[in-house]
Amino acid sequence: MKQKKKKKKGFLGGARYCDYTGKFYCRSCHLNETFLIPARILHNWDFRNYKISHRAKYFLEEMWKEPIFDVAVINISLYEKIKPLAEMKVF
Repeated sequence: MKQKKKKKKGFLGGARYCDYTGKFYCRSCHLNETFLIPARILHNWDFRNYKISHRAKYFLEEMWKEPIFDVAVINISLYEKIKPLAEMKVF
């Protein structure tokens, strides 16, 4: 017979971590949705999806197409490391 997983009780039992805000959320506010995290792209060229809270996903979806980050200011070394990015660089 398979054993049922016991739900954790206590202070953070059942809380979910948001990789965007760095905070824990209840299961109603964190639905295990995933999205790209701009800081991870700009600092590590990491395009993986991470689990984020519902509110963070709404914010990122709203801001996704807005040109608000200047790569040259945030991480100029990306131009040296990522050839396609260097080809698109605007002086």
